[in-house]
This record gives sequence, structure tokens and C-alpha cells, in this order.
Amino acid sequence: MPISWIRENLAGAWAVMNGDSAGLTRLDTSIEGFWKSFGAIVLVLAFSLPVLLAEPALLAENATGEPPAAGPTALRFMAVAVDWVAFPLLFALLARPLGLASQFVPYIACRNWSSVIVAGVYGAVLLPYVAGLLPAAVVPYLLFAVFGLALRFSYMVARTALGVPAGLAIPIVVLEVLVSLIVEFTIGRMG
Repeated sequence: MPISWIRENLAGAWAVMNGDSAGLTRLDTSIEGFWKSFGAIVLVLAFSLPVLLAEPALLAENATGEPPAAGPTALRFMAVAVDWVAFPLLFALLARPLGLASQFVPYIACRNWSSVIVAGVYGAVLLPYVAGLLPAAVVPYLLFAVFGLALRFSYMVARTALGVPAGLAIPIVVLEVLVSLIVEFTIGRMG
């Protein structure tokens, strides 16, 4: 994937995340672009590395006061990968009954590219903790704020890319969060 193409898709996603439907014209919403947007998981994983490194240590440090030497496991990466495809598969089943089949491809492509930006924000917030510059006690508050921002962005992507009112965008975002929680919980129990 050429850098300029990636940059253009990220710029389009950013515009949509901020409620600008003109951003959709910057996204590659062709069928080929739709499939290529799933390749953005490479960037999501790269930006998620601080999250994957920090999360086990944060949980242990907040519980015991001692940071363990914990790193990402194969199950953690698997959870990200499964989460990456679970919601699009479920939404593919729901799009036609909801009357959103024609917007499915642009929505998922935008969702995939916006996930890169959200992962970058999470990574940027956790990088100072991983580097030992931020105490564990502060991190949950920062993560809560970023989670709120991520929800807002997901809402704006659903609202703008699907062209739906708030009454439909909110349940779609709630469904996306529930799918992520189910995937995390299920794969977490495997470890």
C-alpha cells in the first residue's frame, strides 16, 4: 500500500470522525479499497503495542503496587485480530435488514481507517507509562477520557458514513463495543 494512499484514507477517516461527510470522498470505498482497509490492522497493531505492553502491568500494579515484567502474549494479539473482523461480519448480517446495505462498504472502510487513529491515541497515552514516565495511578483516568473520545469518534463515523440519525448510530456503537467486550472476555478466558 503506497504511503500517499494510506495518508489519504486516514485524512478521510479523520474528517468523517469529525462529522465531515466530504471525508468519505477521500476514502477508497471501492470493493478493492474495502478489502485493503482490513490491512490497516498492521498499523492498529503497531500503535496498540504500548497498550498490549502496558495493560497486564497496569492491572497488576494497580492491584499489588508492584509492576510485573509482563509483555504481550499471542492471545492478546489474537484478541485484536478477532475483534478486527467480528463486528464487520456481524454488521454484514444486519446491514440489509437495517436498510444500510448500500452504505456498508464505506462505513466499514471508514471504521477500519478510523481505528488506526484511535489506536494511535491510545498508544500515545500509554507510551509514557511504558517508558516509566507516568505513574499507574494516573493511567486509568487518561484511558477513560480516551475511551470517551473513541466512543464519540465511533458515533460520528456511524452517523456520518451510514447517514443515520442518532437513534440508530448509538445502538450501532453500543453493538460494536459489546462485540469487542465479548471477544476480549472470551479470548481472555482462554489464557
